[in-house]
Amino acid sequence: MNIIKILEEKIGLLLLTHKKVSHPLQGNTKDLGKIHKPILTDYTLYYHDNPELPAYDWWLCALMRGDDGQKYLMLISFHPKWTDYKFGRESSVTETSFPDNQYDSVHWAEVGYEKHKESIILWHPKEQDYKNLAGVYTTWVMELGKHHLIVNTAKAHLDLNFESLGLPFWFNKGYEGILMPRSTPLIGFEDFMEVEGHVVLKNKKIHLHGYGFNEHMCFKKLNFGWKRADWVGFMFDHLYAGFLQIDFDYMDGGIYLRKENRYIIPTNFTIEYTKCVALPHDPTSPRKGLNKKSKLPVEIHIFAETVEGTLDVRGKSVGRLVIAKDHDHQVGLKLEGIFTFIDGRIIKLKNGFGWDAVTVRN
Repeated sequence: MNIIKILEEKIGLLLLTHKKVSHPLQGNTKDLGKIHKPILTDYTLYYHDNPELPAYDWWLCALMRGDDGQKYLMLISFHPKWTDYKFGRESSVTETSFPDNQYDSVHWAEVGYEKHKESIILWHPKEQDYKNLAGVYTTWVMELGKHHLIVNTAKAHLDLNFESLGLPFWFNKGYEGILMPRSTPLIGFEDFMEVEGHVVLKNKKIHLHGYGFNEHMCFKKLNFGWKRADWVGFMFDHLYAGFLQIDFDYMDGGIYLRKENRYIIPTNFTIEYTKCVALPHDPTSPRKGLNKKSKLPVEIHIFAETVEGTLDVRGKSVGRLVIAKDHDHQVGLKLEGIFTFIDGRIIKLKNGFGWDAVTVRN
């Protein structure tokens, strides 16, 4: 890279320090902006083929109940240059013990990518034909509103189908937004999905059912100068909801009433850890000095106000999967709560599944 290009990039990032973080909850919350069901070009290697918005990730995660009575956690994060996969079982979580539930884990290098008329296919290993993969491999077929994921490792064979529940949560109402100081605009979404499939563990086939997310984000540069981010998303029979808070600068959220087929943007919300555990810094981490104490929720309380009523949800952790040593944790949640309409009607919410994606960078 020549010196002129380096200076241009540095000057561009300095100018971004003067750009204000977006505030999607301010203004008219009845205005849904560009929120829509994703189309195929929302998933492409460059957002709608715009080279200024390259794909950062394609992500699937799920919290599922097996027909063996256990809960299982899964996440896979595809990036253009690498992919991480984690799979684990639930465990007992207390204020003094919060184990990493990882049972199986794989890291791959550069991803295989093909766009077809009605699908996009990602796979590993890239050098193999995705129609005839062998050994340790994964393949993800994306179609409108549904996804098929297969992961084969030395420990397990996982086969899951994901189906969208409705409108996804779009960051900043579907507009390009500044989510973090000194970062370039980002566009992306979290699609709430029902999950069905099976895993084969030690020659035993376990049928799985639950809920999960499909995330896709595009941006040019992301600054990690912030301290803490919580993405909390959960699903019940009657509604699903997602809330994102980055420090106290960026707050965003959406609630979808499934039977009423209505998307609501909150006017305000809080994410509170009513019980938590502080994890000590891992001295083996290459990120020296980070996360001397990372707080994770043992019990969590989410309260949201909207023009149509209030949402009050409480959850308990069932385990976590660690993405990056000591600062990125995906916490599985079981939840209950109520939605109270302004006319006094109450919807009781039971047997909810969800996640709290906790990222701390001190």
